[in-house]
Amino acid sequence: MKRIFFNLSVDTEQDLHSTQYTGVTQGLPLLASVVEKYPLLPTLFVTGDCLENYPKVFQSYKRQGWEISLHGYRHLRYDELNLNQKKGHLQKGVTLFKKIFKATPSGFRAPQHSIDTDTLQLLPSFGFRYDSSFTPRNFLQVLFFPCYWKAQLKHAFTKNAPSRITDSFYEIPPSAFIFPLTGFPLSILPLFLFKRLFDLIYFLTPHNGIILFYFHSWSLIPLKSKVQKYCPPEQFLKKMDQFTAYALRKTEAITLEEYTYSLTAVANKKKPK
Repeated sequence: MKRIFFNLSVDTEQDLHSTQYTGVTQGLPLLASVVEKYPLLPTLFVTGDCLENYPKVFQSYKRQGWEISLHGYRHLRYDELNLNQKKGHLQKGVTLFKKIFKATPSGFRAPQHSIDTDTLQLLPSFGFRYDSSFTPRNFLQVLFFPCYWKAQLKHAFTKNAPSRITDSFYEIPPSAFIFPLTGFPLSILPLFLFKRLFDLIYFLTPHNGIILFYFHSWSLIPLKSKVQKYCPPEQFLKKMDQFTAYALRKTEAITLEEYTYSLTAVANKKKPK
């Protein structure tokens, strides 16, 4: 039987179409009540404003073993920033992170998956070990952001597996097969169909590969959203719980930081002496 890893990550930011942080203050504790039942430590991609407003909250999660990584200094598209702005935002984000955690963030996920070549090349110079922004095989993403269809379509045809960018820096994309393995399809699809999506992705994932499932912090709180008319937060949480149990019967939980270190270790072993 092949060995497959599983990661649950959360894009942690201001509430959707709001300046509030209810997803942080009320949503993440609900997540904690679910994952504590499993050998699972989530990866949180957190924006700088969340870290500034709730440093003790994220310090507490980190002490529990959760991975805290960066989701941008602010929730802005990186492909709309010029090179100096990209550098400035990354520097501010890393400086803030070091102030709170006394360490450099290992991972980065660009808001709205807006990674571009310049940003990807800058990340290793700021101490990042991996990026998780590309969206291979995710054609739903093109529909979500039609104004950026060229960039999203380009992402959709990138490699759907971890890619080594430098000796110690990787791209680890979220999992998808037309539909992404994310909170939105979990909300709109019957659970048995979402499990079949997982099964298909599992079948396509090679030995020692990883399956990434993610959603947003605001998915766990009440919103004025058409989606929540069909799947309110309490139902979403129940489906997430059931899906997590199903996924962990076939996979091993891991943080993206741990997985990156394992990739680097394997790659270094293969280096000619």
